[in-house]
Amino acid sequence: MEFAELKAQSRARTGKGGAKECRRNGLLPGIFYRKDNESIPLAVDPKQLDKVLNTHAGSNVIIRLSLDGAGEPVDVIVKELQVDNLKGTMRHVDFCHILLDRKIKSSVPFKIIGEAPGVTQGGILEHIHWSVEIESLPLDIPDNIEIDVSELEIGDSLSISDLAIPEKVTVLTDVDATIVHVVPPRVEVVEEPEEVEEEGVEPELVADEGEKEAEKAEAEGKSGTD
Repeated sequence: MEFAELKAQSRARTGKGGAKECRRNGLLPGIFYRKDNESIPLAVDPKQLDKVLNTHAGSNVIIRLSLDGAGEPVDVIVKELQVDNLKGTMRHVDFCHILLDRKIKSSVPFKIIGEAPGVTQGGILEHIHWSVEIESLPLDIPDNIEIDVSELEIGDSLSISDLAIPEKVTVLTDVDATIVHVVPPRVEVVEEPEEVEEEGVEPELVADEGEKEAEKAEAEGKSGTD
């Protein structure tokens, strides 16, 4: 587990107005939740936070947060990070105070290793779960949990119970939950095109018997008057 340092500054103005003011000044608004349930509004440099979160530990990195006027740095983790999905920019962050000797709950991502034979045979490797919920001491949180798919044929699957979980980690997700499986290739059904009459071609008109008789009579009448 990695440690990273991050500086923050307290902010007096809260609410939507305070958050907008932070962003106008190039800062990311946030909240620091202490163990005594006290919440402290703060602001951090979004570029520095992005750098902190892009370590091997990802969102589970332990941050040594230095808050101006709050004495010694405190250990925190990111509790929630709000991101603008359209712009890809961070909008708000919540930090949670942790103690290194107390267990916490966290979500650890899976890391796929190897190549499934079923995929080379035309199958499709589908992900059912991308992470697992665990409980452990902060320093025992793994960066990821590896999933070896090198023996998966078409129709095979791996569940959480098939994984090698570190001894100091307690899995909270259902151990019978399927993580990945290899499914047969999808067969696309091509529908036969419907026959369409050509445009601009008028159907042949078939005169009924009455019309034929009328035309015959009219022709005979003309010939009789000539």
